[in-house]
Amino acid sequence: MNDFLNEFQIFVMCPPFFLSNKIKNNPWMTSFGNSEINISKAISQWYNIYSFLSSQAIVLTLPPNKNLQDQTYVNSFTYLFEFNTIILSNFTAEGREGEEEEVKKFFENFGFKILKPPYKFESPDLKIIPTVPLAKEYIIIGGFGVRTEYKFWEWLIKEIPEIEKKLILIDMSKNKYAKFLYHLDCILFPIMPNIILLAEELISSDELNQIKKSNINIIPIPTDFALQGITNSIKCFSYILNIDNSEIFKEDSEIYEIEIHKNKLLIEICEKLGLIPVFFKGDEFLKSGALASCLIERLNYLDF
Repeated sequence: MNDFLNEFQIFVMCPPFFLSNKIKNNPWMTSFGNSEINISKAISQWYNIYSFLSSQAIVLTLPPNKNLQDQTYVNSFTYLFEFNTIILSNFTAEGREGEEEEVKKFFENFGFKILKPPYKFESPDLKIIPTVPLAKEYIIIGGFGVRTEYKFWEWLIKEIPEIEKKLILIDMSKNKYAKFLYHLDCILFPIMPNIILLAEELISSDELNQIKKSNINIIPIPTDFALQGITNSIKCFSYILNIDNSEIFKEDSEIYEIEIHKNKLLIEICEKLGLIPVFFKGDEFLKSGALASCLIERLNYLDF
């Protein structure tokens, strides 16, 4: 696998064959009419994203388990490529236990070192920020306080001491929207080497200064746009994949306008950076509180 990781951009997805929002494990699940997920529609929306992504890169697909309602949201692991190590999630969210075991079985034959933390950790709270192309240099920004315990980061540093000098931590519990923006990917997105989108209002001045001292260039994002998922994007070479839910918000003029302006801002940012935004429908996943970055995990950074 390591040879392929050096030659091809590789992502991981999981088909939503058994998707459900029966277990309400986040507040978004009760914010949109609490409606049941249309599986056929969800599969169609998922396949549109998968089809586009797989036309640009290799996409590995995890076999779905009928007992895991949220498995299509690939938050069950993160891959630390420099150390050839998979870190499995240790879920806080109810009903997600077992997803990490499916990932472990899937990757056991690839020769990765696989670690299961003894403390709560959910992979969207670990963001690798490439500072030069191909992520030959990078920093890690980590979230804690809501779905990930601070003790996880202490444990990870003991397991991989080299991580400490690369690490900046963000207390996700301190932002006023922590109930909804509970993962780091809800407020931060690495869009180019050394450039991130960040909802600056939702982190402390000390945390912001740490990021700036790391020579990371920040494109500030309004909190309203973070709530609409502008940072829940995926980069694949020159494409930025995002969910456009404006159609379902037409009856709520306020949210509709925010969604439209979120899309416009992402388009403007991409134009300035020489990138191409691609928007997909994803309202079935919003019923679980999920957006684009929930559906895709990356194994390497050849697209940076």
